[in-house]
Amino acid sequence: MLTATARGIWNELSKQVDPRASMLVSKKFDDGRLGVLASIAYQKRHLREVGYSAVDILSANTNGLFCSPVGVTPFYPAVGTKGATASDCSTGNPRTGSAAAYNTILGLRRADLPNTPGSGAFFPRLPRYLDSEQDQERIGGTFTVQLKPDENIDISVDLLYSRFDVERRDNYIAGISFGRSIANNGQPMVSVRDVQFSDKGSLLYGLFGGVDVRSEGLLDHFVSTFKQANFDLKHRFNDALEPTMLVGRNQSVWDGRKRLQTFMDVIDSDNFSIDFRGKGSTPTLGFGFDVANPANFSYAPGLSDGTVLGGFSFQAKPSKNTTDNMTGEVNLGWTVADGFTVKAGGQYRESDFVSSFLRPYNADTVVRALPAGTTLARITRQIKGVGNLFGSGAPNAWAAIDPDRWASTFDFDQVRYCGVECGAGRSRVKEEVKDAYLSRTAICRETSRRSTSMPPPPMALPTASS
Repeated sequence: MLTATARGIWNELSKQVDPRASMLVSKKFDDGRLGVLASIAYQKRHLREVGYSAVDILSANTNGLFCSPVGVTPFYPAVGTKGATASDCSTGNPRTGSAAAYNTILGLRRADLPNTPGSGAFFPRLPRYLDSEQDQERIGGTFTVQLKPDENIDISVDLLYSRFDVERRDNYIAGISFGRSIANNGQPMVSVRDVQFSDKGSLLYGLFGGVDVRSEGLLDHFVSTFKQANFDLKHRFNDALEPTMLVGRNQSVWDGRKRLQTFMDVIDSDNFSIDFRGKGSTPTLGFGFDVANPANFSYAPGLSDGTVLGGFSFQAKPSKNTTDNMTGEVNLGWTVADGFTVKAGGQYRESDFVSSFLRPYNADTVVRALPAGTTLARITRQIKGVGNLFGSGAPNAWAAIDPDRWASTFDFDQVRYCGVECGAGRSRVKEEVKDAYLSRTAICRETSRRSTSMPPPPMALPTASS
């Protein structure tokens, strides 16, 4: 017998065809005493998701309020803190906030924190648009052979294999200052020019100055494989004795081959806006500059005051998780006599889990300046179509670092890694289980006998004479 299917699905978001196919074949030989069954399936998918994310909602006091406007005391940040002056929130970042907007935030307080200014004013932590794309490839197969030379012997071998290969590319364009404290040159360096809140204290509209904007990309490539083999034997020697046996092994491997984060930043963007008015839970974000122009961004080593101008991270990859399992089992059924059966058996199970990750050399984790003559336009690409697909005022294009061009530019095609000898991780959990059982079953039959002779008739009772 042979059956096969194939189909393709058009993905409107990714603009690609997703193919899928499968086949199954089976055959009997030697008058049905030998049988083979095999199957294979293949699938490829191209996924795309677009949207908005706040990541979290924080009250204004969580990261230290906002930069106080000119003329409002006490100064915050305090004069002398990271370049703050009476007219600047930080070096080169003027205090452009509105006293009315600033005081509105300070006046909102939660019932449980009535003495904490801003505790009742809630802002998105990382307001951002996102574009997520995945290329998935999946293949799986099974193979079974069964031998039954007679009605008393049954032998089978089962094999299984599957492989799942995923490359995921996430890109974000975000205002990152709202999720940072003064230690990271965050929210306290942001001026609030205009602000509106709901009756519950949620931000409806905000216009800000001095907001750091980040174009971030995350490339994640992992492969998951699973292999299994089983051997089964059943042999009925006679009506009284029947042993069975099972031996099986399987292995599961999750191989995180690559996870690369890259980002470039705009520092102290003016006219950054968040507008929820009439838009439900999805705002329109305004970034204050052309996010599609890579020349507006920076990628360079950080400054001494903690200002980040772009960077990258390998995020503890490559890493691998491997699980090896083994099971062996023997069972015996023995009918000793009519109504008396003994069953015995034993099982052994072993599981071995190993998790490890490599660490790049410290020299390979340093953010370096662009080589002479290289611009960001040379190592970036455009994230397109989010505005058309998602709407809500999202940009139709923004610039993002291309991971392949970035790696080629900085000679990161061959990153040097080391293991536990330089601080990487390796952990292991190994378990063994041994058990056995013995039981008996006895059936007692009780036989009762009854006489078939008739009892004597009852004696006649005397009657009264008349």
